[in-house]
Amino acid sequence: MCRPLERINLMIQVQLSESRRGSFFNWFYFSIDIGALISSSFLVWVQDNVGWGLGFGIPTVFMGLAIIS
Repeated sequence: MCRPLERINLMIQVQLSESRRGSFFNWFYFSIDIGALISSSFLVWVQDNVGWGLGFGIPTVFMGLAIIS
């Protein structure tokens, strides 16, 4: 059986890991939303005003960087 102090220590570790996990998913969804905002505004502007080649080139470069990392 666990002693009371070991049980408390285990509960604290579980709570810390849950808060870190929550923080990770908060940042994960935040970055997805920022990516959607940029792609639906900035890249559309680039495609309309600069050209389709650059408009498709920018996401291609970032997808390549994501694959490499």
